[in-house]
Amino acid sequence: MAELVVGSLPRGDDYFDQKALIEEVWGRLRKDSVLLVAPRRFGKTGLMFRLLDAPRAGFRPVYLDVESIDNPANFIIEVLARLLHDDQLRRVVQGLWTGLKDIRDWLTSVVEEVDVGEIKVKLREKTDVPAHWRMYGDRLMSILGAAEMPLLLLIDEFPIMVGRMIQKKREEAIEFLRWFRYGYQQED
Repeated sequence: MAELVVGSLPRGDDYFDQKALIEEVWGRLRKDSVLLVAPRRFGKTGLMFRLLDAPRAGFRPVYLDVESIDNPANFIIEVLARLLHDDQLRRVVQGLWTGLKDIRDWLTSVVEEVDVGEIKVKLREKTDVPAHWRMYGDRLMSILGAAEMPLLLLIDEFPIMVGRMIQKKREEAIEFLRWFRYGYQQED
C-alpha cells in the first residue's frame, strides 16, 4: 500500500502544474468572488498563496488564516490588523477613525512598532471594535469598496471559523453570515 506523505505548503517554484487553474481563478476574480471548496490537502491554501505571491495587475491580495477565530469582532480585528500592517493599505484603513484623531494618531504610531499579533491586542484594548464590530465592518467594506485598487481577501479556513462561531454563539454567527453576504453584495 502506498504511503501518503504530506509536505509543506508549496510556494514559488514548488507550486507547479496548475497554470490552467490559476488562469481560471484570476479570470473569475475579475468579475466576482471565488469560493474554493475541496477536501483537506487538495491545494486550496497553496493556490491562495500563489495568488498572494504572484498577484495580477489590479489586485492587492491579503491572506488571512481565520481558523482560530470564534466571533465576528475578532474577524473584523483580524482584517483590520492585516490591513494596518501593510504600508500601502494602512492609510485607507485609518479612514475608519476619521474624526477620532487620538485613535488615528495612536494607530499611526503603534503599527510601525509592533507585529500583527500585537496590533490585534491593541485593537481589542484601545478601540471599541469588539463592541461595535458590525459598524466597523460596514465602514471597512465601504472604504475598501472605494479604494483605488481592489483588495483581494484570501480567507483561509472560513468554514472552520463559522463552525466555531456557531458553537460559541449561534445567533451572532448567523448575524455575521448575513453581514458578510450583505457586505459582499455591496461590492457588486
